[in-house]
Amino acid sequence: MHPIIDSLKKLSETAREVLPSLERYDYRKEAAGDLEKKLSLDLLPKPLSEIIESLLIYCCPVITRDDNLPRKALLNKQNLQTFIENYNATGDCSLTKQLCHIELEPIKDVAEYLKELGLTNQARLLDNACEFGTRLRSSNRERQFCPIDHNLPPVQIHFTVPAEELSDKEKFDAQMYSDFCGIFKPGGLNSAQRYALYESFHNLLLNDKKGKPHLVITTALILLKTKGIYGKPLKGTFNFIRSTAFAALGMPETTAKSYRETSLKADVKPNLASYKEVAEKLLIAALRNTR
Repeated sequence: MHPIIDSLKKLSETAREVLPSLERYDYRKEAAGDLEKKLSLDLLPKPLSEIIESLLIYCCPVITRDDNLPRKALLNKQNLQTFIENYNATGDCSLTKQLCHIELEPIKDVAEYLKELGLTNQARLLDNACEFGTRLRSSNRERQFCPIDHNLPPVQIHFTVPAEELSDKEKFDAQMYSDFCGIFKPGGLNSAQRYALYESFHNLLLNDKKGKPHLVITTALILLKTKGIYGKPLKGTFNFIRSTAFAALGMPETTAKSYRETSLKADVKPNLASYKEVAEKLLIAALRNTR
């Protein structure tokens, strides 16, 4: 097996192993500190620093490890680009066929959790490895079903840039999303569902200028916190959830501050019962197509 393909396979296996911990436990405090200090967290099965090292060893040398991979086996930009250039030049599918047996979803899921923790540089390396596998797998399928004399476009990979190369707006947006994820319990919805909610709330505020989108969002937050059908994925008091969510969406923290998690009950004032149906539709649309 080609060393790059082997590294991608092992990265996938490692991602699948660490994913349950990222889903179950809240690593935000450790992520906000110095990962190199290796904080002792007795309640957690494995410190975040160890999780990060176990993943990144397939992408770059890790200074604290003595079992780093040979340079030619690293899933870094140079090696991935060289592999793709050779593939484009030869059209040899013998190696890319092996990608069909590698699960890329665990790598993608772990990258999303790292983004939620604000670890954008680490997530970038995993995103690039996942994009590499996805592009080559797609090309392999196209070559299987196209005539031999058909000229297919060359494979191109769009590398995610390091955090230091992001624009100020991109950095700001990434931080806002990370803040938004602070309202969820560990394991409260998966990463795709959290991002879908964030996008739905954000788009509602942008596109529904004439209505009262902030009240629809407030109602949706109440439903998420109180209704078992959604798994009750939110943590903390409703005041914390409301203020954190709106601040992350670019609104004042005081938005809808007069409402409580009981505001959907008929005898409670001020009342949000009239927004319940719209909020339920928003939640269904956001969560329906996510795993």
